[in-house]
Amino acid sequence: MDNLKVGTGGELAVASKMAQLGFNISFPIGSEPYDLIAEKGGGCYRIQVKTGKLQQRGSYRICLSHGSKVKQHYGKKQCDYVVLFAPYSKDFEGINEDGYYVIPVADIQRMKKYHATIFPAGLGRGRIGTCNWEKYRDGWQNIQK
Repeated sequence: MDNLKVGTGGELAVASKMAQLGFNISFPIGSEPYDLIAEKGGGCYRIQVKTGKLQQRGSYRICLSHGSKVKQHYGKKQCDYVVLFAPYSKDFEGINEDGYYVIPVADIQRMKKYHATIFPAGLGRGRIGTCNWEKYRDGWQNIQK
C-alpha cells in the first residue's frame, strides 16, 4: 500500500475516533501543514496525523518531521497536536483497539526527535515492554484550550 493510501486511512481513522469523542471535525481545503481541524468546548485545534506501517520487528517507526529535502520538526506555525496512529487491530491478532498517541507539538519540539517507534504495550523486544510514547496513548484529554 502506498504512503498516500496509508496516510489517508490514518487521517480518517483519527477523524472518526475524535468524532466519537465529541469533537467537531473538518478537513482543510488546499495545501495546509495540518490534516484536520478539531473543535470542542470552544477550542479549535490543528491536528497533524502521522500513520505508521508495521515493520518487520513488530513495531511502527513514524516520522515526526516534515519536508522532503530538509527535515524540520513540526512547530506552532504548522499544527497544535500530532496524533500518531497505528492500526494495531489490523496488524496484531487478539488486539481489538488501534493505537492513538496524542502529542502536543511543544513536546515534540522539546524532545527534538525525528522519529517515534511505537508498539502495543507488552509486545516490545528484549527488556522493553512498553514504548517511550505510551504516556501519550489515548491522550485525548491533552487536547484542550
